[in-house]
Parts: sequence; structure tokens; C-alpha cells
Amino acid sequence: EAVAAAPAGARVPEAAVAKPPPAPAPVAKPKPPPPPKVQLDTSAIEMAMPKSVGPAPSQRQLAKTKLEPVAKGKKKIKVTKKERQEYETIEDEVEELEVAAVRAEQELEEQSKLKRLDQSEMLELARQSSAARRAADAKMERYMELEEKISAADAQ
Repeated sequence: EAVAAAPAGARVPEAAVAKPPPAPAPVAKPKPPPPPKVQLDTSAIEMAMPKSVGPAPSQRQLAKTKLEPVAKGKKKIKVTKKERQEYETIEDEVEELEVAAVRAEQELEEQSKLKRLDQSEMLELARQSSAARRAADAKMERYMELEEKISAADAQ
């Protein structure tokens, strides 16, 4: 507007003349990183082959050695008839041992509250209680092992 209002021969100050905005400076694009070099893990082959053997193994040989362990399947889980029979009766045995352990613990508590026991009697009751608890825990652990083994075998 200031330029249009000035007379034709008059000189217009430079600040009043509209200048186009400066062009943005070209931004240099970063070069993409070079593709990573493929390195094969040859440690398994190096350990298997003697050092004095000829040339290094080819990539095809390396690929074969890596695929072999994967190709082998898992061993089939087998459960014997005796283990299945044990599994059928073990729940009752665990229950009986749990009851015996609780009884032994209760007897220990009652005897210690009712009358003063000498140290040897107290230790004997504690030993019996502890033995009953350990037997129940061991049987329960065996039960869990059998259950896991049988369920894995049946799932195959």
C-alpha cells in the first residue's frame, strides 16, 4: 500500500518495498546407514572340527549344522503301568499322611499346654510331628510329579 501511494518518480525507501521471503536453505539428508553385515555363528562348527582341517566350512554347511538340533523331536514321554496304579492310590495316601501330620502337631501342642514335659519327651513329640509332615510333603511332591508326567503323556 505504501508503494502504491507514492508518486511515479518518487523514490520509495527499501524498507517499504515488500520482499519475497528468503528461500529455505537446502537441508542435507543424512545418508542411510549401510546394511548390516551378516555374520554367522561358527563357534559350534569350530569346536566340532579339528583346527588342522582344510578350508573353512561353507555357508551351506553352517546352515545344516544349525538346523540339525532343531529338526530332532522331543522324546516321547512314557508312563508305566505301575506309575499309573501309584497315581490312582496316591491321593488317599497323601490325605492319610496329612491327617497324621495334623494329629501329631495337635498332640504336641496339647501336651505342651496341659502338662510340663521334660525336654526329651518334648523333642520326641516334635520329631514325630516333623517326620509326619515330611512324609506328607514327600508324598504330595510325588503325586505332583506323576500328575505332570501323566498329563504330558496323555497330551501327546
